[in-house]
Amino acid sequence: MEDVEVGFLVHHIIAKDPDEGRNGQVTYHILSGNENKAFVLDEITGTVTSVLWIFLYCASHGNIGECIPRNTEIPHYYNSLPSCECWNNWDPNLDQNTFLIPFFFIIGLLTTAQLLDREIQEWYSLTVMALDDGSPALSATQVLTIIVLDVNDETPIFLKQLYETAVRENQHPGEFVIKVEAVDRDVGSPVYENLHDRYFTLNNTSGKLLVTRSLDREDVSNFTLVIECRDLGSPSRSSTAQLTLMVLDENDHNPLFAKSQYQISVREDLEEGSAILDLFASDEDDGLNGEVRYSLVDNTFGAFAINSVTGSIVTTKALDRETKSQYTFRAVASDCSTHLPRSTTVRVVVHIDDINDNDPVFLQNPLRAFVPAETPVNETVATVRVEDVDLGSNGAVVFKTSYKLVGSLVLNNVLDRETASSHRLVLLASDHGTPSLNSTATVLITVLDVNDNPPVFSSPEYHIHLKESIPVGSHVTEVSANDCDAGTNAEITYAIISGNDRGHFRLDGKTGSVDLMKILDYEDTMKFTLIIQATDGGADVKNVAFSVVLVSILDDNDYSPLFLFPSLSCSVSENLPTFSFVCAVNALDFDKGSYGHLTYSVQSSCLAHREAPRDHNMFFIDPLTGDIHTKQMFDYESQNRYCLIIQAKDKGDSLATVTVQVDIEGRDEFDPVFTQDQYFFNLPERNEAGQLLGRVTASDSDGGLDGVVHYSLLKTSSFFSVNQTSGNIYLTQAVHRKKNGSKRNDDTLELLVRAHSPQIESKFTVCTVLVNVSNSPESYPIVSAYSLTISISVSLIVFLLLAVSLTALILRHKWKYLTNACVKKEVVSSSCLPRFPTSQPLGPNNLLGLVQFHHLAWLPPGLY
Repeated sequence: MEDVEVGFLVHHIIAKDPDEGRNGQVTYHILSGNENKAFVLDEITGTVTSVLWIFLYCASHGNIGECIPRNTEIPHYYNSLPSCECWNNWDPNLDQNTFLIPFFFIIGLLTTAQLLDREIQEWYSLTVMALDDGSPALSATQVLTIIVLDVNDETPIFLKQLYETAVRENQHPGEFVIKVEAVDRDVGSPVYENLHDRYFTLNNTSGKLLVTRSLDREDVSNFTLVIECRDLGSPSRSSTAQLTLMVLDENDHNPLFAKSQYQISVREDLEEGSAILDLFASDEDDGLNGEVRYSLVDNTFGAFAINSVTGSIVTTKALDRETKSQYTFRAVASDCSTHLPRSTTVRVVVHIDDINDNDPVFLQNPLRAFVPAETPVNETVATVRVEDVDLGSNGAVVFKTSYKLVGSLVLNNVLDRETASSHRLVLLASDHGTPSLNSTATVLITVLDVNDNPPVFSSPEYHIHLKESIPVGSHVTEVSANDCDAGTNAEITYAIISGNDRGHFRLDGKTGSVDLMKILDYEDTMKFTLIIQATDGGADVKNVAFSVVLVSILDDNDYSPLFLFPSLSCSVSENLPTFSFVCAVNALDFDKGSYGHLTYSVQSSCLAHREAPRDHNMFFIDPLTGDIHTKQMFDYESQNRYCLIIQAKDKGDSLATVTVQVDIEGRDEFDPVFTQDQYFFNLPERNEAGQLLGRVTASDSDGGLDGVVHYSLLKTSSFFSVNQTSGNIYLTQAVHRKKNGSKRNDDTLELLVRAHSPQIESKFTVCTVLVNVSNSPESYPIVSAYSLTISISVSLIVFLLLAVSLTALILRHKWKYLTNACVKKEVVSSSCLPRFPTSQPLGPNNLLGLVQFHHLAWLPPGLY
């Protein structure tokens, strides 16, 4: 038995030798089969301690003849097939495997030398030799087969710790899935424990896994089972393994839409490619069996397409409700199974909602109507019809305030064909859509005539000027009369009824053309007055009208126009409004009559620079008076001079020209602009009169003198001055700060500098100049020059007022005194009147002297 302790008695080997003495003494040896030293054989006893086939060698210690007479017998085994246990001491009570040897024998003991493992080696074959001690030694051999008995020392083990396989869903109960296998090194085969699973069973002997009920991958997609095997030992040994089953999908589900039918409404103004509906169908199958593709099976008239992957239905062209208001088609969802794919169909209804995309349409455009002038008011003169293919309010047509598809045009006022022989009306039809659409139609109404109007000449008088040299047969003029009536009522016939006694003229009765029939003589007749009668073609009553043709005979054109000077200069201020007067030109023509009447025009520019071509477009001239006016407002800064050529032309095409130069006078438009609102300058510690402190700069966008910038101090200063043209600020005298113990803000002096143009009352701008005098030397407090100047000025004014008052009192006193003296003498003394030299004529200078002496004469003596 395996796993016995080392030294365990395996078998007793017994060999006999008939010899006596040493020849009969037997020793035991293992000749072969004990290569791994598993057994030990006692040389004396023959005890075997291993289950091996061992060859025992038994030899007697004497001669062969000592065991067997003359040692003729060799030792031989008592039992040719030893049992598992042999003993060297015979006892009649031994078990049946021990036999009584009828002659001398020695028992050899065979014991184990190490632990036995049946799983390593199941049996051993030992050749045992029994050798006696005779001389020569005799021996015998015996083959000993030792079978190692099994004990339950090994655990059954599965060939794999993890079994993985796949099983198709919908398999029938009892179908084979997989076979698991376990091995046990011990004797006997392991058995398999039942799984106690509702879907699978495991055969306990074969290890085959069978399906017990149909599988549904959509219910359970995989299984993880723990399988167990055990041996039949006591106690039993067991082990486990894991079995993972992946349920393979079968295409046993149809794709399912969320709805059994889809109904949607879309606007007809959807752009091409717009998505209108996203279909979704679910398929519980896996892989390609659960992958859904979409398609449309019915004719959508090219309006829709579906994305095969996403199921999104999009428009493939512009929709038009008026063409087709509803689309009904089927969408199919199919899985991608390679074997018998499944599909589901759903009905899709797309309603096209109306938008206001169609204008109302007049069925007749234009509409013509002929209405007699005497048609009464409120009479229907025309009927119009409109249609709109839109729905609802989008198709409701409005004629002003009427919601109709048929409108009646009614006469509102009495017709007068002569006032308006026809009427062109534009009718507007609007629908109620948002935004509202409309269309128009033209109604042409012709008013039928009655002869209720006389002819009317285009002019009551025709003034014609003819040169006396005009040849006979020349066309003189053409009179024209208009009759507001129509047809024959408007046919006019012309006739000269007075003023053509000598037959100088002929009048065409149909056209009204007047032609010369005789030579004219200016000296004979200077003027003709022709009375022309126009008669209409009325059937019952004829209407007439009269006009006068005044024909003036003109002398020939003997003289050309003449300007007194070849050129003229004038000026105009900038920024004057359009059509302002500039100047006037006048030319002379010594002809009489029409040849003496001149017409003025602006011909071209005369300055040779790139702006010159447009100079003449800046002015226009009165063709009769020669007054030149502006066409636009001028800007001196843009251009300050224009030159143009003026032409004077008489009726005989004789002409003269004059060059007119127009200078633009500038105006002070812009204020000067300083580069800074404030300037800061530091007064050096050592300062002296005439020293430059800094410079202020300003610019003026005006042109000419108005654009020249001068500088001055707004308030005079005793310490500073500014250069009029450069803007440099200089010291006029040294500056010293006040020496004062208290801190005062006297370290900065402020100047106000004014920028202006040289023109009187020009625009100006003031900036502030701050001068830091903190570095100037200190001095005792003094009165500022400005304060001192004000004080002196005030004192002087008061003094002058006192002096004038005193002088007035003295004069008044002396006047009274002188008056009283003169009255008393009753004679004016020559000393009271001034004396003038008589030899000089009286002139302005003498008059001035007279005035002066006159005033001095009344002054008291000693005051002049």
